[in-house]
Amino acid sequence: MNTPPIAVRSPGLAAAPTLSPDAVLAWFDTRASLNERWLFTLDGRSGAGKTQLSDRLAQHYPRAQVLHLDDLYRDWDSLPSGVLRARQLVEHWRAGRSPSYKPTQWAGMPPREREPIHATRSLIVEGVGAGWVGQNIAEGSAWLEASREQRRIRALRRDGEMFAPYWVSWEAQERSWFTAHPPRADVVVDASDLTDEERSAAH
Repeated sequence: MNTPPIAVRSPGLAAAPTLSPDAVLAWFDTRASLNERWLFTLDGRSGAGKTQLSDRLAQHYPRAQVLHLDDLYRDWDSLPSGVLRARQLVEHWRAGRSPSYKPTQWAGMPPREREPIHATRSLIVEGVGAGWVGQNIAEGSAWLEASREQRRIRALRRDGEMFAPYWVSWEAQERSWFTAHPPRADVVVDASDLTDEERSAAH
């Protein structure tokens, strides 16, 4: 059975300007000037290019740190709990503390040590639900937009056999999440021309 696409232009995105991936870097520069320590979020559905754009931002802002939500989803059925955990970590960071977390060990990936989030450094949060994580506290938020077919090709090319059995169920979780929490962002990024995400990740 074909799954219908999720509507992208929710009320929280209707007034947001659409920018290219290159233009959004300049836009983020204007937001970074607001505070010495800032929070940016990159949201969108699986395969939209969030990780790729976060890599670009990390290169652009070498002092910033990146929190990937796919390190917090514990399995293929835990999107909501992963997003909630991210919000808790960000709230600790915002309060001036340095929390840490144990990244999820996805199939085929080696175990990793606990990762710190340094209180003194700016933070980029990327992943499905990242906009909610930074709601009302982020200096800048972006929603990445690409067609369902583009996203599916990217996601399956990136994660291959690991993701293929879960594409439909994960998409259903995304739909449920964005129905309950309609996406909001300051800008929409046309991610149709972004190159494939290089980081082998679930989402």
